[in-house]
Order: sequence, then C-alpha cells, then structure tokens
Amino acid sequence: MAIIAKGKVRHNGKDYVKGDEIIDLTEKEANRLIDLAVAEAEGKTVFKAEPASDKKDEKSETKSTKDADKE
Repeated sequence: MAIIAKGKVRHNGKDYVKGDEIIDLTEKEANRLIDLAVAEAEGKTVFKAEPASDKKDEKSETKSTKDADKE
C-alpha cells in the first residue's frame, strides 16, 4: 500500500503536502502515521526493512551502567 499524506506532514526531515506519497517507510512508521490520521494507505507499497535491534548489546550496556552506579 502506498502511504499518502492527508495534509501537511513532516517525516524524517522531509515535508509532504496533501496527496504526496510518503516514501522510505518501515511498516511500523506507516502504521504510526495512519494511526495519527495524518496519512492513509492506498494500493500497494514495499516497506523498507526495520532496523536490526541487538538486544544483547542493550542489556550489556544497561548492566554496565548499573555496575558503574554501584562503584
């Protein structure tokens, strides 16, 4: 589905006006814009891949921060 701006929208530093197709969105970003009622789905589109999330690094960083607070 194409994601079409329903009015003025700024996404990722780019301005869109009513009727513009908002490109380079992940599915999560598209759904957020639709939920905010600033865009609508129309036809088909290909979403860009979600950024990889490395949970192991996040946990290690959190643990390191907690350990630093104890010192």
